Amino acid sequence: MTDSRRVAIYKDRRGRRATLYVAKTRTQLCVVLVNSSSGGSVGGSGGGCSPKASFFQGRHVSASSGRLFAGVVSNEVARVILVGSNGVRRPVELTADGGFIYDCRAYNGCAGLIACVEAYARDGRFLSGQPWLRAGCRR
Repeated sequence: MTDSRRVAIYKDRRGRRATLYVAKTRTQLCVVLVNSSSGGSVGGSGGGCSPKASFFQGRHVSASSGRLFAGVVSNEVARVILVGSNGVRRPVELTADGGFIYDCRAYNGCAGLIACVEAYARDGRFLSGQPWLRAGCRR
């Protein structure tokens, strides 16, 4: 690893915390989510890496889901909407660094709850819809 940057922090009332980092190697960019308890002990982590040139793979959002839904957006993105499997649209708060962590607040975490991730530009223009479940993005 040659560099890293914290891009988002999550904390809930029960003391659960998570921190999202973007890390850089000579050839790749990585997104790493670290979960910890209120006592500071690490409760788990996960992440993934891609070659720098194809980090967003032609898309505008790079994310992963588990107990939380977390990711980063390309510079063009000003707003992200998570579309639930039942059609409910939920805006996600982006940090100044383009990161986000969203708690689905379900027993199983985010598994099976997010159908599509939509990205919008500052002028409100739709940039992309990334299917997250087989049902995909319906507009």
